Amino acid sequence: MQPIGIFAKTFIRADVASVCQAVHEYGFQHIQFNMACAGLPSLPEEITPQIITTINAAVQTYNLTISGVSGTFNMAHPNKHIREDGLKRLEVLARHCRAIGSDLITLCTGTRNTTDIWAFHPENYSSAAWRDMVHTMEQAILIAEYHDLRLGIEPELANVVSDVYKAHQLLTEINSDRLKIILDPANLFEKSDLPKVYALIDTAVEYLAKDIVMLHAKDRTSAGNFTAPGKGIIPFDYFLKQFRLTNVNAPVVAHGFPEEEVQDVVKWWKTLDLLD
Repeated sequence: MQPIGIFAKTFIRADVASVCQAVHEYGFQHIQFNMACAGLPSLPEEITPQIITTINAAVQTYNLTISGVSGTFNMAHPNKHIREDGLKRLEVLARHCRAIGSDLITLCTGTRNTTDIWAFHPENYSSAAWRDMVHTMEQAILIAEYHDLRLGIEPELANVVSDVYKAHQLLTEINSDRLKIILDPANLFEKSDLPKVYALIDTAVEYLAKDIVMLHAKDRTSAGNFTAPGKGIIPFDYFLKQFRLTNVNAPVVAHGFPEEEVQDVVKWWKTLDLLD
């Protein structure tokens, strides 16, 4: 069975050690880390050696693996100064990423919406938005190369890279082994029926499997609302088996639900029929 992890930010605690303790107590071994868990912005202007020491001590104490570190900023923001500031902060994070045990920074491709990075804007379909995002991504790739890291982007409806085909287009255009894919099936549709969800999964396997470094697990209800995995319509047993058939053994990271539902997610994971 593929390893399952969880967003560290699921647990709201006073310090990073308490976050890691909660992750451990629920039985997870992998986390997608966010510097907010250490009392900093997700993309800080500075990361001190003391912060690194504190994170490492907490992770090692509870025998956790940091599968990826969040570095999300709006790569398609219409204001180039905001994009440039995001790149500067990304460089700070990249400089310290391996020091906390991860070689993967997770990103999104952004939106023309200036107030909400997760909100759609009709100009996301424009050539200008694509051009700005690609230029920002190219600069991010240079940062990743310098620090020997990978960057994982996630196709999602509200962003410029909104589907599997655009994700494949970006991979082809950037043409760098530093750029990888994080796949969350709940981000590929809003309202759909089960046959269409199966088809989306098959398309994602066909176009993206070889570049996937992480799978996300949250769910969608039939009404289109996000919910905890196992409480919606996504056939996760099929989803994970299809990637196993292509030898993708990326960690599965659950998120999109409050701590009160974590135990249900743990129980759900154990019920999945993932054996050959």
